[in-house]
Amino acid sequence: MNRNDEPVLNENVQADTAPYELPVMPPDAPIPLPREINLYPAAAPKRKYFSNTFFFPFGILLPCISLGVELTTHMCAEEFFDPMPTVWHVFLVAFVPVSNAFLLYARGKDLVEYRSLLGITNGVTIGIATFYTLVYLPLLPIGIIGIIFVGLGFLPLTPVLALIASLVGRKHLHQLGAPVLETKLRLWTGFVLGMLAVVVTEIPATVTRIGMQMASSPVSETNNRGVKMLRSFGTKNLMLRSCYQQQNAMSDLVSTVVAMGDPVSTGEAKTIYYRVTGTPFNAEKPPTNIKYQRWDNELEFDRNVGGEIVAGQVKGLSLLSSRQDQSIDANAAVSYTEWTLVFKNISDRQREARAQIALPPGAVVSRLTLWINGEEREAAFGGRSQVREAYQQVAVQQRRDPVLVTTTGMDRVLLQCFPIQPNGGEMKVRLGITAPLQIETQTEATLQLPFIIERNFGVDEKAQHYVWVESKQQLSATNFASLKPEQTEAGKFALRGNIADAKLADGFIRATRTTNTNKAWTLDQHSKNPAVITQEIEEQKIAAPPRVIFVVDGSRQMNDLRQRIADSLAKLPDGIEAELLLASDGWIDLSHGVKTLSLQTRQEFAKLLKDIDFIGGHDNAPALLQAWNGAAEKPDSAIIWMHGAQPIEMRMLDELQQRYERRPNGPRIYDLQLVTGPNRLAENLGKIKTIATIPNRMHGLENLFAQWSGTASHPVITREKIKRGNSSGNDAIETSDHLARLWANGEVLRLAAAHDENKNAEAVKLAVNYQLVTPVSGAVVLETKEQYERNNLEAVNPNSVPTIPEPEEWLLIYGQL
Repeated sequence: MNRNDEPVLNENVQADTAPYELPVMPPDAPIPLPREINLYPAAAPKRKYFSNTFFFPFGILLPCISLGVELTTHMCAEEFFDPMPTVWHVFLVAFVPVSNAFLLYARGKDLVEYRSLLGITNGVTIGIATFYTLVYLPLLPIGIIGIIFVGLGFLPLTPVLALIASLVGRKHLHQLGAPVLETKLRLWTGFVLGMLAVVVTEIPATVTRIGMQMASSPVSETNNRGVKMLRSFGTKNLMLRSCYQQQNAMSDLVSTVVAMGDPVSTGEAKTIYYRVTGTPFNAEKPPTNIKYQRWDNELEFDRNVGGEIVAGQVKGLSLLSSRQDQSIDANAAVSYTEWTLVFKNISDRQREARAQIALPPGAVVSRLTLWINGEEREAAFGGRSQVREAYQQVAVQQRRDPVLVTTTGMDRVLLQCFPIQPNGGEMKVRLGITAPLQIETQTEATLQLPFIIERNFGVDEKAQHYVWVESKQQLSATNFASLKPEQTEAGKFALRGNIADAKLADGFIRATRTTNTNKAWTLDQHSKNPAVITQEIEEQKIAAPPRVIFVVDGSRQMNDLRQRIADSLAKLPDGIEAELLLASDGWIDLSHGVKTLSLQTRQEFAKLLKDIDFIGGHDNAPALLQAWNGAAEKPDSAIIWMHGAQPIEMRMLDELQQRYERRPNGPRIYDLQLVTGPNRLAENLGKIKTIATIPNRMHGLENLFAQWSGTASHPVITREKIKRGNSSGNDAIETSDHLARLWANGEVLRLAAAHDENKNAEAVKLAVNYQLVTPVSGAVVLETKEQYERNNLEAVNPNSVPTIPEPEEWLLIYGQL
């Protein structure tokens, strides 16, 4: 081929193309493209990182640091609000740095195929960051100041910085791939999805907050609607947190607006928690991220040191060991118990142990000791305010080692000791309790063991109380299968074994009495003038009340007892007028008025009880008030109040108190608490003489019904002080000095009930002389003699206190458990 045969492209194109004209092509012919034209032109040079000065540190690194700090320290949750109350919140917050990291990686690798997905995830990130920016707005000034002074201010600024970084990432997302790409980045789709995810996650908290606002309303209808809402949809952990820490700011915006200016207080939250769950808040373990005052390292977790309420459980404090030693004289119907408790504190703060303790009916604390540096120290007894002031001065202000015992209502005392040293510190105390036996027949008496009603320390579910009971008379146990009988070398009868803490209130001790031993006496060793204390037990028949109003607590904790309550009604005598009220959210008349008891009505009552829906927890005061109205219509009528714990303050308590103050001899209330726990109502009504505690739970109720039906007699005990040398009867038996303490306790209560200043002073003097803890007196152990003198107190002589072994005829041979 020669040169002329070679094609010349430029010449041919020039020859075939007219100036400024395109070739005419058929309509259906394909349009040829020059090889130089490419739909996907070469991308810009790849950059591994972009905007490193802002996007990486504030869009990825800072959110990761903030997430880690909050999860490990709960800094924001402790001081302001919990930004991540659930695991779903954690996932949402973690999505922000993860999404931004993915965007950074895709931009560096020029992963064009993920452009649409990144557009949606970036929109979700912007939505989440926008939500938390709004939530953290009140903390922005704190964050700015924190940057200047301590460098921690970046933490509350994290949401707004992450939001700005995510918007910057949006800008660079547009540069991923060629500008001619028309792939939609779907910002608003992602933003809506992000906000929707937050809203769905916040729904439980929002509903809980709104429900708590309604439940705290003074309007009963709104209040009850709020409680019902919380029972169905409330978050238990959030309600429990509110019992410890008032939530002025919240992570959910809706409830923040609802509660603005009127947050639910911790006191209201405690009431709401009980009404919703049926469990006292301090019976639950506190949330793991609760602190009261971060800057006050002594009161951290516990704002009630030195106060008169038990409050919530504190972290690190527990009951290490417990033992009870009982000595019983069944013929004289008296007993003495020494309860030794050891507390341990493994936290890094000093702690105060507080416990409300139920005593046997009619009992009184007659001894208190504390081990200081391995040495047992006796208490000083004084006026109630005097001993409390001494305790607060030495314990709270000087941080030394005192222990205090005061009464908190009928047959209950408050024990508190502080400080228990941190990092494994222990404190050992001992309570001495003088108590009468409950005489059921001529040949049998019972003793209820003391037990803990309410506490601010932990007790392991497997914790055991080591119990030893001994008497000259034969012993047996009811509902205490772990107590085994034995006979000592001295011919005494004994029971010993371990009882779980949850079971300590469920049973009682039986002691056999010798017939015709209804009189007892003892020398009064506390009187300046020679005297004798005598006791006589007289069996009497009592008539059944003409009308009985039953008030049954409708709380969840009573659910397992409905059958026992229904069975007990079968022992009621016919002919008594009766009415059955349920303490619910208010009260419900189950029996629809007063009915005369018969076999048919008892069966109806039993069926009504079995059909009750026991839920939540209920204030029993409204039902008791209604019962008073019905019982007051007939003289000598009675109210039988069967209930669980009542850990909340009663809204109608003042009205009920007023009725008994105006009618001191009004309807008698028989208080039968069937579930262990605090009873605020009984604490406040403890001074009313027409309230009687039924011992031994359901057994005690059945015994009361037997007395009404005439199948059992009612023992009436009379104690008096006479001059020494006067005859106490040839058939009287001599017993211990505890008989004198029981007489003195009765006299103190009689004098205090007069509400007279002179008689009150006389009551205090009598209680101090006989070394008793009563409504007008208390006991405190201080560390040094100077502390006693400074508070005008004097520790009792160790030779004058009751002991086990007893120095007299109650000598016990105590074996090793």
